[in-house]
Amino acid sequence: MDEQALLGLNPNADARYRQRAMAYFEQLKESQDAWEVCAEALAKGIYSDDHVKFFCFQVLEHQIRFR
Repeated sequence: MDEQALLGLNPNADARYRQRAMAYFEQLKESQDAWEVCAEALAKGIYSDDHVKFFCFQVLEHQIRFR
């Protein structure tokens, strides 16, 4: 995952970082292998930040519903 974009998920991040994070996750949701990236991150506990986990679950939900 794009570590720089993940910084924008922090509620205290400035608007530029938040915008980059949102654009990254929209792009990730449309990616064919996004579910693998997010499932692996969740299963292995790669990220402890709840905001990252939340967005990973959103990517998985999108993949299930629309793919």
